[in-house]
Amino acid sequence: MDLERVAYFRNQYSRMSDEELATLMIMRRDMLEEEAIEALQRVLDKRDISAFVGEMNAKIGDMKAQREAHDQERERQRATNRQIPRAMLIVVVAAIAIFSAAVITRAMT
Repeated sequence: MDLERVAYFRNQYSRMSDEELATLMIMRRDMLEEEAIEALQRVLDKRDISAFVGEMNAKIGDMKAQREAHDQERERQRATNRQIPRAMLIVVVAAIAIFSAAVITRAMT
């Protein structure tokens, strides 16, 4: 383990808020290097863990809400995409009917 890198990450993480650290833990934990994980553990050892856990739970709740909103938007978009071809078909059929009626009317006169 490179102690200089641990010191670098520790310096960076010690400047971060609980919210930023929670985001880091949730989003990037599996991508952190060994030195970064060690530094993060050292920084968290000096923090109020109950406040940090509360921030983690809040961040997870926010992310779940964002995902639900994204899923709902995607479903609305899919529904709209299904309706567009149907609407175009109705317009085309109506245009053909109008054109046919015009041709028949012209042929009768």
